[in-house]
Amino acid sequence: MSLGGNIGSCPTYLQDAIDHAVRNRGVFVAAAAGNSGDASVSYPAGCANVVSVGATDNLDAIADFSQHSPGAADGVDLVAPGVSIASTCAT
Repeated sequence: MSLGGNIGSCPTYLQDAIDHAVRNRGVFVAAAAGNSGDASVSYPAGCANVVSVGATDNLDAIADFSQHSPGAADGVDLVAPGVSIASTCAT
């Protein structure tokens, strides 16, 4: 998922849905950590049982827009290329 917002904490209804997907359906849930370039993590990336993903640039450094809070309890779990990525699109 690449969605989210800084809402303070993970809402119960969202955490319940994530927990159900992970525990009862075997779903792997990953979400964008956020795009405001600070150390906070947006939600759903900050919820339990979600792998939060930050972005790297073309030099393999943390992208200037990416969240970055390694080591925090609700921090970024991993980073992946997120700048100048070739993709496909419908014409």
